[in-house]
Amino acid sequence: MEITRLDNGDTQALDQAHATAEAAFAVDRPGVPLVARDSFGTMLTVPRQGALNVTVLAHVDGKVAGYAFIEMFESDNRHLAEVWGMVAPEHRHKGVGRALLDGVVEVVKEHGRDTIVTDVHIPLGEGGLGNRDGERFCEAAGFTAASSEGAYRLDLSTVDDEVVETLRREAWAKAEGYSLIQWSDGIAGPTPDEVLEGIAELLSSFYGDTPTGTLDVEELAYTPERVQADNSRAAAQNRRTVNTAIRHDASGEVIAWTKIHVRPSAPHYGMQGITMVRKDHRGHRLGMVLKTENLRRLREVAPEVEFVDTGNADDNAPMLAVNTALGYRGLQAGTYYQLKV
Repeated sequence: MEITRLDNGDTQALDQAHATAEAAFAVDRPGVPLVARDSFGTMLTVPRQGALNVTVLAHVDGKVAGYAFIEMFESDNRHLAEVWGMVAPEHRHKGVGRALLDGVVEVVKEHGRDTIVTDVHIPLGEGGLGNRDGERFCEAAGFTAASSEGAYRLDLSTVDDEVVETLRREAWAKAEGYSLIQWSDGIAGPTPDEVLEGIAELLSSFYGDTPTGTLDVEELAYTPERVQADNSRAAAQNRRTVNTAIRHDASGEVIAWTKIHVRPSAPHYGMQGITMVRKDHRGHRLGMVLKTENLRRLREVAPEVEFVDTGNADDNAPMLAVNTALGYRGLQAGTYYQLKV
């Protein structure tokens, strides 16, 4: 076995890493489409603004058997490294994962970080929990479970439009003094100027305003420029986004926002992105307003989408109630694991 770091120009290694991810997704996240090869390459090789990407590769018999993608930000959370790793099923339980982790720890320490965070998904089925390789690996390697977040799916073919419309009207009845702003593009475009500052403020407060369990995370440092840089990166991955924001009429401030991603490589699949309502404006059913209005918008501009997946922290009861009312059902159990190095 050989452990290396990805040369961003090595297309063969990227091809093999993508094939590894496809094989791993089939057992770890069945029914969830992996990003296309070009988008996968962009994700690994084009950093977000203010971030550094490093990918560690494990080679067996000259081919990539596993990889670990590391993202480290300089603008905030400078103690932290977020890691997403995959090992091909046929190479598991043979030391590949531990060798990758050793390579990750080496990178993390080189950059002065002391905390690694990763997430693990366990498919749900009629017989209970499915493949638990990731969970067992993290626990054996000394990670601690820091936060639980389930994955849920909304099958649009089973959505009761009358129920959704009733939920939407009832939510608006509690949301007097607020107005809607929506935007979407064929491919993710810039955030409109009228909401840009508010979106940056919402993103900056994300870790402080949402449940994070015992994760060692600090507030994010988002600027309007960083928001637009994220949009440019999404466009480079050919992502389409459908956005809904809410403005507080009296102050003119944008105080809530949600978005759904759609990829051309899987046009039937929508991925729910962030949903946030500023703390001082909660209690007005704005989460339900966001979700129902953005769902209506999605069905108008992307009628080919058949289902939408979302993540929900287990201790975020208000958002879980919104998603359950809309018809989301459990797809995967999930845990964020943390390792101090």
